[in-house]
Amino acid sequence: MGVIHYISLIKRNLSKVRLTPLKKFFIGGLVIFILLFVYSLKKSSKRDYILKSNYHLKLLKSSKKIWSVWRKGPYSDLYKEAVKECPLDKFEGKLNCNLNFLNCVLNNSSISSEKKGVGKLSHSEAVSVQREEYGDLSPIDGVRLNLSLDKTKITILLEDNCDKLFLPKRIYGFGAEVNPPKQSRFDNFERLIFVDKNLSSAKGKTVAQMRKLCASRGMQLMESHILDAAAFHPVDLRNNRPLEFLRPKLPWSRNYKSEFPYKARFDKKFKFKDKYCDYLYSKECSEKKDTSLPSWMGLKNPLGGKVEVVRNIRFKDQILVPSSTYFTVDSLWHQLGIRALWNGEGFEKRDFNFSKMGAPVIENLSELNLGFRCMQEVWQ
Repeated sequence: MGVIHYISLIKRNLSKVRLTPLKKFFIGGLVIFILLFVYSLKKSSKRDYILKSNYHLKLLKSSKKIWSVWRKGPYSDLYKEAVKECPLDKFEGKLNCNLNFLNCVLNNSSISSEKKGVGKLSHSEAVSVQREEYGDLSPIDGVRLNLSLDKTKITILLEDNCDKLFLPKRIYGFGAEVNPPKQSRFDNFERLIFVDKNLSSAKGKTVAQMRKLCASRGMQLMESHILDAAAFHPVDLRNNRPLEFLRPKLPWSRNYKSEFPYKARFDKKFKFKDKYCDYLYSKECSEKKDTSLPSWMGLKNPLGGKVEVVRNIRFKDQILVPSSTYFTVDSLWHQLGIRALWNGEGFEKRDFNFSKMGAPVIENLSELNLGFRCMQEVWQ
């Protein structure tokens, strides 16, 4: 019912009460004043609610623009406003999921067009947050920042998931066999598999600690056969149910004998060239920036770089990919599909077995430059 209806009811009821005209006027006026006051509060509250809703909507739209900078980097719309202040050569590494790049763009662009009567939007500096450091206070690894519009505030969490790669659905072979038997094949038609593009440092960490770090991200330690699938180039990308599985020893070529790692072993006239570092980050390249090409699906350092640790569900202790900057380009370890042994717990010489192919030359194995990556499976 409206206020006018209530006022008419008050007049009708007051006419039936035996009071002096002055008292009737006073009581009626007081009641009407109260009703009008309550009505104005409701109207004001409704107006404030609409205004706050508009604020939240505006903040959400702005957060979408911020997310675009985080994921798309220089290909986001906001970067066009900050090109001069944020030249690309100013930043190291990738530009998406880059904290410094994000802050530069936000500080030098308008993340929201101003509207009359709405107020000015402001944001805090984006800061890094890690699950390992903050525990339950950080549900993700990434960055956090606050957005505010007048008295309305929201907190944005942006996950650092730009390095996740999707493993295409197909039948894969794994292991070092040229044409692996059926027990060395698998498919992922009924599941989605995501893997980390880059290796994370694991110097001095046990396998249990690596698995715990992956679990904190809702993932698991990379499995040996999944690494092979991401590293070996399929014979025919168009055929996802192949009957034949070639096992190239290198991620960039199917003809091993025509490539420099083979020639380095057998050609006495072989001389190392800097351009080889664009394919294999070996010992000869260790003083330079890693410029090696990724695998067919974007995986970085399937060979070379750090000594990678994987989980092997068939052969428990075969969990090391020794190909790394510890070995020169002529080392037999620079081949796909082969593993060295480690018990995953200790760092004494007896805890490792690198076979006759050679061990890293390092006095303290706890200083071994280990790396690991995580993977995630989603069953459909």
